[in-house]
Amino acid sequence: MREITDDVIESLKADTELMKIIKGGVHWVKPPGETYNYPFLTVIEASNTPQDYSDDDEYTSIIDISVEIFSAGVNLKPIKDAICRVMIANGFERQSSGPDEFIDANTVRCYHKTLNFSKKVMAQE
Repeated sequence: MREITDDVIESLKADTELMKIIKGGVHWVKPPGETYNYPFLTVIEASNTPQDYSDDDEYTSIIDISVEIFSAGVNLKPIKDAICRVMIANGFERQSSGPDEFIDANTVRCYHKTLNFSKKVMAQE
């Protein structure tokens, strides 16, 4: 089984156009601490499914990655466009996206959008 979440995070961080927009950075699951700088992204492995086998050994997997946007602003289109550009350039296919949401909790007040991507990868490299 391959783990590519760190590679996805580094690819997103390496994109200077995206980083001009994302002031709060790119994180695995959640940013550190309890106070957040918006907008920020989180990256989550949604699934990692064996796809092809040879001699009873897995040799390819389909990995689904969710990139979540958290923003105090309402215009998420430039962020979504930049994420899609980076992910597609790295061999991912865009899949579904989650609903537009507004989170109104005690410590968090922001807009939230999830973009889902999928990629077939070699299981062992």
